[in-house]
Amino acid sequence: MAELFNLSLYSDANLKGYWRLNGNSTASVGGINGSDTSISYIGGKYAEGALFNGSSSKIVVADNNAWSIPTTGKLSIAFWAKGTSLKGNNTACMKGTDTGNQYEYRVNFCNSAGQAGFEIWDLTGNQRYNTTTSSDFIKAGQWYHVVVTVDDSIAWANTNAKIYINGSDASATYAGSSSYTLSNGTAALELGRRSDSVNVFFDGELDDFSAWDDVLTLAEIKALYADGGLLHNDFI
Repeated sequence: MAELFNLSLYSDANLKGYWRLNGNSTASVGGINGSDTSISYIGGKYAEGALFNGSSSKIVVADNNAWSIPTTGKLSIAFWAKGTSLKGNNTACMKGTDTGNQYEYRVNFCNSAGQAGFEIWDLTGNQRYNTTTSSDFIKAGQWYHVVVTVDDSIAWANTNAKIYINGSDASATYAGSSSYTLSNGTAALELGRRSDSVNVFFDGELDDFSAWDDVLTLAEIKALYADGGLLHNDFI
């Protein structure tokens, strides 16, 4: 396995934000560096990764429409994660806040039952898409590759947004409602914190975090997980 930095997918024009988390949260793609609070960099999935203490750690990346879904109607988020413990709202990333109605999306690495999932909201917090994997899907102390893809450019179906774990469709339970419309918000993208009033911090490590303004294919997801060295345009 190799980090995205060493794959041909690194040159993909749809890659809009990439943070290797190799000793810092400097952006390798996208030009918007993270701002760290209480982050330690230790041995990660590749070289170093970002360690979050579960109580105050976060990396804040300023708002950019490139990682808001309505800009192209599409979004993919990919990263490696390892939870120190299983706890509720162990959020890997969130873009949104309830201050001023700026909800967009949240990827929950796990809850206390070991379920991964995500929520994608309209600006007021109504769920257009929602998913949860089966229980005991995530174990503490193990690395997992997580990808969430969203295609809101086509007719609504609750399976337009999907979650993949370790290169495979997680066969999750999908829900949501077409009654709600997505809009670009102005909140920052925060790694390691549920950034609304719930205010829960991630307990574990994150590594090789990327954001794309397109829907990664299954072949591309497998390449990210297992180093297939494939180009996005090879599958269009």
